[in-house]
Amino acid sequence: TIEDENGKINVNDCATGRCKNVTEGLVALFSSPAEKAFLQEKNLTPEQLAYRVKDFLSKSKQASPESGDGSKNSYYESQEPPYKTKEGVPFDSLDELKLVQGWDDEVHAVFAPFLTIFPFNNTDNGEKSRVNLNTASIELLAGLIPSSMSDSCRDSFLKKMKKIQKDSSI
Repeated sequence: TIEDENGKINVNDCATGRCKNVTEGLVALFSSPAEKAFLQEKNLTPEQLAYRVKDFLSKSKQASPESGDGSKNSYYESQEPPYKTKEGVPFDSLDELKLVQGWDDEVHAVFAPFLTIFPFNNTDNGEKSRVNLNTASIELLAGLIPSSMSDSCRDSFLKKMKKIQKDSSI
């Protein structure tokens, strides 16, 4: 099948300095009730995992307080073999997420379908990282819709998006 990668969260945008948008999207995705419970079983919070992805990609030498880590590289340097974070270099594949502390095969199976590393966006034009609502999956949209939105508004939006996607299918 052919999928529009713009219908997913582009984690590589964090390597280009757009970490705020990426972490907000990841926290929202990881905070849906089922996903949050899944992460709790792994002793992780949505914020910890999102900020560990951010820290792994960002050029910053310091760990984000939200990651729960005191040092950005200490976990990675203690692995066998030891390795370092990407520090501003984009991921070459989604499988590289498995190098991030706490991102194991199970986490990858649950969240990787909603993420992408493409396209490598140009930051010179000042555009923000975006998710194309027209091609995003209903599951991703449900995770990204703010929990402060009323249930009836949220349900109405998701039903309309599902209908639009169904009607535009070939």
